[in-house]
Amino acid sequence: MAELGDMYTCDVRAVKTLLFNGDIDKEDSCEVLVDVKEIESNGYECYDITFTILGNRQYNPIRMFEDDEGVIVAKNGMTKSMVEYLLMDDEELLKGIGMTTLESYRGEIMRALMRLWD
Repeated sequence: MAELGDMYTCDVRAVKTLLFNGDIDKEDSCEVLVDVKEIESNGYECYDITFTILGNRQYNPIRMFEDDEGVIVAKNGMTKSMVEYLLMDDEELLKGIGMTTLESYRGEIMRALMRLWD
C-alpha cells in the first residue's frame, strides 16, 4: 500500500469521465471526472471518491450538495456495487438499467453515494 498521509493508505484506484447532457448539446454539457480510491481510514475499508466538475455546472448531477467535490464512504457490499455500476462501461451498464438513461442512472448513484458520507 502507498502512504497518502497519516489518515489513510491507498490500495486501488480507478478513474472515469462521465458526460451529462452530452446527447443534446455537447457544447453545453458537464463532464464529471470520477476518481475512486480504495483506502483504509481509521481502521475501516472505505472509498475516497472525488468528483471534478468541468463545463456547465447546471448539468452537474450533484449540484444540490454544498460540497460537490467528493465523498468518503464505507466500503461494503452495497457501496461496492454502486461504485462498480458508476464506473462500468456504457454498453455493459445499458444491459442492466431498464428504460432509464445512462446519465440519469449514474446521477442517481452519485447522489446516493453523497448521502452516505462517512
